Amino acid sequence: MDADHELWRFKFAFVAFVVFIVSFFASCSELKYFTHGKTAEAHLGRAAVVTSRGRFGTRRQKLQIDYVFQDGDGSTRRESDTVATSWPVPEGDTIPVQYIPGSPGDSRLEGHSQAVFVYIFFASLAWLAFLGFRFWKFYKS
Repeated sequence: MDADHELWRFKFAFVAFVVFIVSFFASCSELKYFTHGKTAEAHLGRAAVVTSRGRFGTRRQKLQIDYVFQDGDGSTRRESDTVATSWPVPEGDTIPVQYIPGSPGDSRLEGHSQAVFVYIFFASLAWLAFLGFRFWKFYKS
């Protein structure tokens, strides 16, 4: 095999490893909600459009929803979640939220998940397993 082909294969494997690592850290929060998350009814507070500054001076508008709820320990938590402006503003006085017991600041509106990172993590894990199998098969022969 020529050196260009081997370099391409190395880059392919390196990209798979980087995607695996990034998706692992991004999906840890989602897996924490999946394993330890609880649901509660929160009293809706303020819902307002906020502007945040991104890279290179770009501005992005998001909807910030403030809410108050009692967790399983009975303590009152005042928290907020920032979602896309297309998110439907809840009508009424209460809204369902997901939270992590004993971890202030870890709550979100129910339905506001980042499950795509978990899917990318498992896809990259399968990709790395396949590349590892091919490497093992090549090394063995």
